[in-house]
Amino acid sequence: MSHVNPEPLRSWTFLSNHSHVLICLATDPAMRMRDIASRVGITERAVQRIIADLQDAGAVERSREGRQNRYTINLDLPLRHPLEAHRTIGSIIEAVAPDGLVEAFRHEGPGFLLGVLNSSTADFVFRRIGKPKAGGWFEANKQFIAPLPIPVADQIAQREVATRALRLQNSHTQRRDHFEACVARLGVLARNSYNERWLWPGIPGRDALEASAPQSLRRRSDRRAWAAQRWTEALDERIQALQSHLDVGEVIEPRFRDGELRLLAAGVTVIGDIFLDDRVGRIVEAYWRDAESLSAALRRPPADAEGPAVAQFIERVADLDREIAGISGAEYELEDILFQLYKLTPEERVLVENDRSRRT
Repeated sequence: MSHVNPEPLRSWTFLSNHSHVLICLATDPAMRMRDIASRVGITERAVQRIIADLQDAGAVERSREGRQNRYTINLDLPLRHPLEAHRTIGSIIEAVAPDGLVEAFRHEGPGFLLGVLNSSTADFVFRRIGKPKAGGWFEANKQFIAPLPIPVADQIAQREVATRALRLQNSHTQRRDHFEACVARLGVLARNSYNERWLWPGIPGRDALEASAPQSLRRRSDRRAWAAQRWTEALDERIQALQSHLDVGEVIEPRFRDGELRLLAAGVTVIGDIFLDDRVGRIVEAYWRDAESLSAALRRPPADAEGPAVAQFIERVADLDREIAGISGAEYELEDILFQLYKLTPEERVLVENDRSRRT
């Protein structure tokens, strides 16, 4: 039996890059060019050329919303080649997109689908039928996306979901911009480097631990090794306790009040007794709100410094906090609407809301 050499298949696909770009814009009309380039596997310059071609052909129309471009697809435009001219752009998107995408797109544009497919209900189903990959990701092939449930909704409900979803998309863009502004200013600030006892002053010092070593350890090297082991165990215990709050999705909030810096998880203090002067305390509080890693990163806040970068960093973190709080409230309201459209029972709603496997 002859075998087909798989190597040549890697250099081409059945759909062109123009089709791939259209599919990206159908799933997210405000997708950035760098994200389209990453998903399609081409350069940003190539994406720019393709979008220009699509605009010239009347396949997409660009509009400006705030800082981002938004593209509307002409689903009824016939395909360009004579062999496929009896088909439309909509038929291509429908062939590779979730069931109901084109129909919902015709009613309220992409907003309704944007809200539905990013809902916790669709995510709950996808994680149980999708193929998992490394790092907690899943393959987004049609065979896993097509079965996702799209609730039946009248025009009024579709418009409500679409409006809220597009507003949320813009908020997430603003959140990204605020975060990048924080990172830019943090990058030019000098950083302090504290040891573990700065975070957990309750951990006994190594000298104190060595002094409390069992009397049976007569050699100083043995007492030091014993003290080092107790130190590591005490530190690991605190790090694991902090990580456990993160693993269950509790809200982590830094708070600087009356000269004391604390880190709270679901309102309960998990790190405290860090006493700082007012200026340094406000800088570290802002940094903790922005820090991605809660291990070594917490011990490397910006050093106290004069200049606009510090003040701007604190301001941008405050902007980021407000944006995140607004997103959280808006997402809850949209989820409530979608739970009703899906007609979930109270028990089913609790099951979806408490799903710990969801990527946040």
